[in-house]
Amino acid sequence: MKSLYILFSIFLAGCWSAQTFQRNVAESKEDFAKRIKPVQNAEIQGEVLEVQQWNTLSNPVFAFYEYSEKGIEKGKSNGLNYSYVDGYLLIPTGNNRYKKIFIDTYAEEGATAYVESVFFANADHDADKELGILCSWDQSMHYGISGKIYQVYFYDFPKSSDKVSQLKPLSVNGFDMEFDGTNDSGERSVAKFNTAAKIKAELKRLGF
Repeated sequence: MKSLYILFSIFLAGCWSAQTFQRNVAESKEDFAKRIKPVQNAEIQGEVLEVQQWNTLSNPVFAFYEYSEKGIEKGKSNGLNYSYVDGYLLIPTGNNRYKKIFIDTYAEEGATAYVESVFFANADHDADKELGILCSWDQSMHYGISGKIYQVYFYDFPKSSDKVSQLKPLSVNGFDMEFDGTNDSGERSVAKFNTAAKIKAELKRLGF
């Protein structure tokens, strides 16, 4: 059910991404991102990140929105709320206007997703640096469990901002979902890739 919802969310986000938005003079990146939020009950999660350069893009903005929706099963609401985090890339197109490109939806995994880190690194064999997004899910609210789940996602650089409606996700071997903490049996697990620095080091070891 969640997969169907995410696909529908991606479709809607693709529709949003065809639009451009005017950033007001002297408007902060936080106020701008908040004003153009994708759904009414969305709240900005974490920092709105404006970077100097990502490959050939100058001053792109990254914003992540947390919101909840009632789940749908067999075409009807099941009455349960599920949390989601949607990521967007805002690309300057001139005259203080920005094109909004959908990145991805991060669904809950026993807790709401939290974007721990946004970074750039080579994750394939072209010259461009890819976008890396590290997410975590706090499992400490579950009885007998203490710790977080981690997962890193990689996305290809948009070759044409005029045509791309969402970034292309990349699969890189060795970066599976990991648990860092203690489970309900008292067993301790340590995640190998729970920081951007560790992930970048592994990508270099893999030859990227």
